[in-house]
Amino acid sequence: MTQLATATGTATVIHKPETHLPAQPAGTPETWQQLRVDLLEVLQTSLDVPTLLQRFLQHVQPVYGLEGCRLQTRDNRHWLAGDEGLFALEVELEVDRELIGTLSLSRDHRFAREERLQLKALAQTLRFPLYNALEYQRVRKAMFTDELTGLNNRHAFELSLQQAMERARRQQQPLGMMVLDLDHFKAINDQQGHAEGDAVLRQLARAMEAATRDADLLFRFGGDEFVILLPDTDSKGLEKVAQRLQQTVAEASQAHGTPFTISMGLASWQNSMNGASLFRQADAALYRAKEKGRNTYSF
Repeated sequence: MTQLATATGTATVIHKPETHLPAQPAGTPETWQQLRVDLLEVLQTSLDVPTLLQRFLQHVQPVYGLEGCRLQTRDNRHWLAGDEGLFALEVELEVDRELIGTLSLSRDHRFAREERLQLKALAQTLRFPLYNALEYQRVRKAMFTDELTGLNNRHAFELSLQQAMERARRQQQPLGMMVLDLDHFKAINDQQGHAEGDAVLRQLARAMEAATRDADLLFRFGGDEFVILLPDTDSKGLEKVAQRLQQTVAEASQAHGTPFTISMGLASWQNSMNGASLFRQADAALYRAKEKGRNTYSF
């Protein structure tokens, strides 16, 4: 599986099987009706969008010689199974008159009229499975996402921390944690209002994203307190990230107009630690940073 950057987003590419069967003539009525029955059965067993597209391609490819199929949802998410062909047939998929997305079926030679009709009918077998899969994704994302900042929430942190420690132990790699909060955040809320306080929290979240790697995990722990988990990061690496984040926050504060700074507590995971002890160590370091005068970090 490969991630490809596109002009409009990111496409998840599922490589097609090694056994590429030769294309057959357009399906006879008996062939494509049986294919439709087979698809209705096999597509009911997954809530994963890439798996649904892959299964659809595997069943339809031998009959129609497809190179690939791409789904673009109405919120501009993309998935691609197989490869892009030279000629495409686009089919809009709807449930209860609501557009789910557009399915693009492609190959390297033109589609005959009968093929187009048959493929449009077969594509409809994806409507309800894709709707269910996308709805499942939406609900799952809401469970683990902080609505205000778009970062992971505390529930996601509790699950991710255990997984991160298990991975660090298994791969014998370091793991860093950073606990941070806004300095004098109550004063911002009291003097400028909660709307401005919310805006500052969002600005901080964007600064955190800019200062960290894709592999790092960012969480809003609660209120104005945030946590960053940094896989494969030792104490020297933690300090570099803290310095970079401090600079990024200073730039964001200047651009935003409302001055704000952060204090950070840093801790490195040891094999004897559990999640609670690692968090306590980082949280205690945060209080030491505040005692040093704020707008700084401490171990």
